[in-house]
Amino acid sequence: QRNITAGIVSNSQLSLRVITGFHIGAIAVTLGLPSALENWTNEQVLKFIRLMWDRRRHDQESMKQRNDQPNNTGVLLSSAKNDNTATKNTTQPDGTSPKHEKQKVGPSDPATVV
Repeated sequence: QRNITAGIVSNSQLSLRVITGFHIGAIAVTLGLPSALENWTNEQVLKFIRLMWDRRRHDQESMKQRNDQPNNTGVLLSSAKNDNTATKNTTQPDGTSPKHEKQKVGPSDPATVV
């Protein structure tokens, strides 16, 4: 039951609407999902899992769009997958062409899901 539930939770393409035979909420809680799921019906838990994955996709798309545009600090964040560096344009003291510096901008996958 735990392996089945783990497979369901980890499936980002989940389209499952009904599961019978055992309650997946309590098992999902042991996998790191919110404790409120423990008392939910299977249909509610499945809907939550689909919502969780949809939100992650939306967050990733939003982050990619933001990262493809320079921000007000002159930092252009890379949209390359698993690239956690940024290139910053800095003007040389003598006014010559900008120099590119690599900066760490955080984890490559900020959305942590189970």
